[in-house]
Amino acid sequence: PNPAKEKIIFTMHGNRPVQKIRLNIFNVWGSPIFISPHFTGNSYMYGTGSLLPGIYFYSIHSNSGIIKNGKFIIE
Repeated sequence: PNPAKEKIIFTMHGNRPVQKIRLNIFNVWGSPIFISPHFTGNSYMYGTGSLLPGIYFYSIHSNSGIIKNGKFIIE
């Protein structure tokens, strides 16, 4: 859900899992808050307990470039 309180699940659409994806989360000033290790699959759960309330931006990358990007709100 957006806004989120405890966790966010990022989902990539497609029939097969994507290889070597990375999730990046940034604050409103563009500073990186979180950079995940590479993972494989169609979803990634991020626990938001360490984030202060506010707006954050994310990008999901594969070896071939950006798969998805957007923003979310933490209450």
